[in-house]
Amino acid sequence: MSAKRTTVHTVFESEILSQSQLLSERTATGREAANKAAALLDSSVTHLVIAARGSSDCVATYLQYLVGRELGVLTALATPSLYSDPRHVMLKGALVIGISQSGRSPDVVSVLTAARTQGRPTIAITNDVLSPMAEQADVVMPLLVGEEVSLAATKTMLASLQAASQFVESVLGEDLPEARDLPAMIATTSAWALRHVQPALADLNLHGLTVVGRGLGLSSAEECALKIREVAGIRAEAYASPDLLHGPIGADGTGSSMWLIVTDEIDDESVADLVSRARASGMTTLVSRSSARGVTKADVELVLPVLSPNWTMPFLNVVVGQVMALRLGEANRRPIDQPPGLKKITLTR
Repeated sequence: MSAKRTTVHTVFESEILSQSQLLSERTATGREAANKAAALLDSSVTHLVIAARGSSDCVATYLQYLVGRELGVLTALATPSLYSDPRHVMLKGALVIGISQSGRSPDVVSVLTAARTQGRPTIAITNDVLSPMAEQADVVMPLLVGEEVSLAATKTMLASLQAASQFVESVLGEDLPEARDLPAMIATTSAWALRHVQPALADLNLHGLTVVGRGLGLSSAEECALKIREVAGIRAEAYASPDLLHGPIGADGTGSSMWLIVTDEIDDESVADLVSRARASGMTTLVSRSSARGVTKADVELVLPVLSPNWTMPFLNVVVGQVMALRLGEANRRPIDQPPGLKKITLTR
């Protein structure tokens, strides 16, 4: 695989490259909406409930961990199939957040409808402020990134992550560390990934891929596995590192690879153990990490080009996953912008 290709051939790649500028442009308006959303977190709220599907569900995982770490507030992921009767699941004490780029998935909308029926406050994070989900929200946090043409989510995913982090900042009453530098970090990482990800893939066995993270890193592991499966057509799965060690690590990994996303939630000893056990199972191994973390014995290391605080690591690793999906999809001669079986709006109930 050559690293010299520079021409942009797909909408998917152009949307990857647009993300840093779009996040910069939505920062101020996004903060205003986040302040209104944070005001709903009053003394009547004891916990948060988040409803989402697909890539938005990976954002929900991110928000669940970030709220827990920064605010100490219990946060649960909704089970939308239980909400066909809006009074069946009691939402007393809940602030309910829906995350959907389209705002049109009926089962996600049903969770916010149940909250409104029960008199609970609701927030919608969406790219469509006129959508059915937005209509059920007390506060809408718009993504403001324009139409996403390629079917696989890119810019709406990162904008949703930014909206989630802005909500937490508004509740805290202060910026998270280096928040103003986030668009520049994404720009640097995007350019770097488009040069360096493709050569790294040559040393991996990619008939199957297991992406592993923990805490905030789990959200990016889930999104990277999803994006690679959607765009490249490769069997990809995601695990929290403790769940992987509870049994799946013992499976025969011949012909497959493990990608370990290193964040602050995984210490060096755990990294070494995961890499060793994955290799013993027959897997080739990839580690993505900050330059502040130690060298590992993985077959391939991707050392991110910027030093950044832990809350930003999912943004950067998602960009790496987007580029990996792009390059693998190109190698597999997949229709990058129209992956088979993928729809922008999934009408699940």
